[in-house]
Amino acid sequence: MSFVRRYALWIVLATVACTAGGWAVAARQPVQFSATATVDVEASVIPGAAPVAPNLATEQQVATSGSVLSSAASALGLSPGQLHLSVTNRAGTNILLIACSQGTAAGAMSCANAVAAAYRDYRNEAASPAAIQARDPLHVTIVTSAPLPTAKSGKRKVELIALGVILGLALGIGTAFLRDRLDDRVRDRADLGRYLRAPVLGEVPALRGRSVRPEAGVIQAPQSALAEAYRHLRARLSPLIASTDSQGKVLLVTSAQAGEGRTSVATNLAAVIALTGTNVLLVDADLRNRALSRLFRAEDQPGLTDLLADRARIGDVIKSTDFASGLSVMTAGTIAVRPGDLLEAARLRRAFSQLTVLADVVIVDSGPLRAVSDPLALVPVSDIVMVVADVRRTRRAAVTAAVQDITGIRPVAIVGVLNRVSRPWRREGVPTPAATAGHRDRVPPAWPRIPGSAGSPGEANPLRGGADQPVIDDGPTMFIAVEPQDRAAGAGAPANGGTSPNGGTSPNGGAPDEFRAAAGPRPPS
Repeated sequence: MSFVRRYALWIVLATVACTAGGWAVAARQPVQFSATATVDVEASVIPGAAPVAPNLATEQQVATSGSVLSSAASALGLSPGQLHLSVTNRAGTNILLIACSQGTAAGAMSCANAVAAAYRDYRNEAASPAAIQARDPLHVTIVTSAPLPTAKSGKRKVELIALGVILGLALGIGTAFLRDRLDDRVRDRADLGRYLRAPVLGEVPALRGRSVRPEAGVIQAPQSALAEAYRHLRARLSPLIASTDSQGKVLLVTSAQAGEGRTSVATNLAAVIALTGTNVLLVDADLRNRALSRLFRAEDQPGLTDLLADRARIGDVIKSTDFASGLSVMTAGTIAVRPGDLLEAARLRRAFSQLTVLADVVIVDSGPLRAVSDPLALVPVSDIVMVVADVRRTRRAAVTAAVQDITGIRPVAIVGVLNRVSRPWRREGVPTPAATAGHRDRVPPAWPRIPGSAGSPGEANPLRGGADQPVIDDGPTMFIAVEPQDRAAGAGAPANGGTSPNGGTSPNGGAPDEFRAAAGPRPPS
């Protein structure tokens, strides 16, 4: 069934084209009438001679010979080429059926009768003396003269259209099968898992229309099928994150090729995890494309490159967003001439050892594995590598090569996400995008910005709510379990003396205030 769904449009188009062709052929057929005369060919009885059985194949050729047709055409006042004949033998008999087609019913009747009479006269040697006729081994008799036809002949329109439908289906299915055999793209979730050799945690549906941006689906349409798909992905990812031993979990989001939706998956996943109360740090490590920095309108902010080059302290590069207290962002930072050289192993270990202290989950948006080397440099500091594949463009060979590149660096947990699936993700009881269209229309299509970054002043914040805008509540579900001493509530001091900006204990056992502050950060000691 997946094959039929994938190529349904192609098969339908081929069927429609062939059906239209059958209709056109039927419409262009000239009007024809057909009449048939019946003649009997028998052996003559000659005294003292054995009867000679007629050769009906030969007689068919005689009935359409030039001598017979010339005689019949002359009687009709036509040329032999205007006589459209067919002579057949009724199986098991000595009967010949002489059929003639003409543009009128009377013409068809006259043509069939004239040819039958001409054949009879030619075979019976009607113009010869009686003595010669007596020695003729065959005798032809007209059994039934051609009647006046009452209906048009030829293939009917319905038959031709039905033939077009059958040919169209055969052509569509055949060419679709050929395309499928030659197509190297990942086809579905099972196909991705087979070539990834790792579990595929979820499918992200393709967006229809422009009311919601793919990078902001969870924020702009929290009740949509897209947002529910990310919640499903969060639920599948949660046990895997909780099972890792490190204090802060580093999730590297990458893909085999460019343009497969890494940034969209990273931003939506970060948002949906942060809405559960988890501290999430979203890092733009795609130093060549810097899509995440552009998304938050913070290209001019210090970021990862500045931290790695020791031009900035960690408090200078982590910025909180204005829509979720648990989500912070680190941009790509200052443009580097050779960005790949900054991703040196010792620098990365030093930087990420600080980041994992400040956040429960660090989600790293990186470049494509088969295009740049940056993601491979990030594998050693990652706990989980998430490979995003686009169902419309990702090649199987590229997925296999990407997995080989990752595992060639070090053994690491690999998971997959299939992006832009045409069949919407649905579950019973979950509103579809159509059901929540009214809510989406009330949410502005702008991604929340980092306070202090470039952007239009006074831009609406989808998560803060307003006069005509509801505040989003993602429910009380917690994403990952933490030890009780790390989650102490109230005014008690944490282990290392750090406090959260709302006056409570820091959920990371003493993370500095700048993790939640937008400006004026204090670097960690």
